[in-house]
Amino acid sequence: MIVPVSFDIVITTSSGITLSLITNDIKSAVSNYVNRLAVGVDVILTEILVAIKAVNGVFDVDMNVPTSNIAIADNELARVSEEDIAIS
Repeated sequence: MIVPVSFDIVITTSSGITLSLITNDIKSAVSNYVNRLAVGVDVILTEILVAIKAVNGVFDVDMNVPTSNIAIADNELARVSEEDIAIS
């Protein structure tokens, strides 16, 4: 069973970088992490934060949603679409 996940992320950009320049890269980092997870693998918040921090131009990141790891049952598969990733 597919478990849709969504994110509300607050980004502080590096000096001279606008959020609009890196929004697509951030969404790609999040979706690449989640959509590569295997069946039964939990969504780990710190792994997502690491993926976002690796995006060039991200100075800091705060996660409003989710506030903790997302447990995925053995017969479930976490997935996210870029429309479900809110960035501000």
